[in-house]
This record gives sequence, structure tokens and C-alpha cells, in this order.
Amino acid sequence: MAKLHGPWAGRVTRSLIMFNWFMLMSYFLVALANTYSIIGEEIQSSTGAPPLCSYWISLIAAATIAPAMQVRTFHHMAMMSTVSLLGMIAMVGSLSGWCNPRRF
Repeated sequence: MAKLHGPWAGRVTRSLIMFNWFMLMSYFLVALANTYSIIGEEIQSSTGAPPLCSYWISLIAAATIAPAMQVRTFHHMAMMSTVSLLGMIAMVGSLSGWCNPRRF
């Protein structure tokens, strides 16, 4: 029976993990493109701007995901999660009205 560890098993495991991440990335891309299309519809309805094609929205979503794919350390992941947390707090604040600029 062949060895269960070694360079061959390492290459197989690495390729399976990369394949799994690639397949998951497509779900993230579709979800982000759908989110951007909803935001685009809201902007279009309020400003009268022409709608964007779904290809352009998907390209913008892919450009948004691309920098995050280069993160390799936990320190950078923590920095990105902090930026994400601040973005969520700002979004909740803007939706709830406590940071409404007309209020001040």
C-alpha cells in the first residue's frame, strides 16, 4: 500500500483545496453581483440614471473581490474584518437615521 503522506498527497490536497475555494468564489461573486444590481436599481429609480448591464455589474463585483483574494496572513484578515465591521456599523447607522446629515 502506498504512503498516505508525502509530496504527492500534499499536491493533491492543495489542488482540492484550491478547487473548493474557486467553486465557493463563484457563489460569492453571484451574491455580490446580485447585491450590486439591487443597489443599482435603487440608484436608477431615485436618480433616473441608465441601468448597468449585468456583465458590467459582475465585472465590478469581481474587481471588488480580487484584492481580498491576495490576503495570506491572519493580521491582514483582521484588518479587513475591521474595515468590514466599520462598514456594517456605518450602514446600520445610515439606515437607522442616527448619522443623518440633515439632523445636524
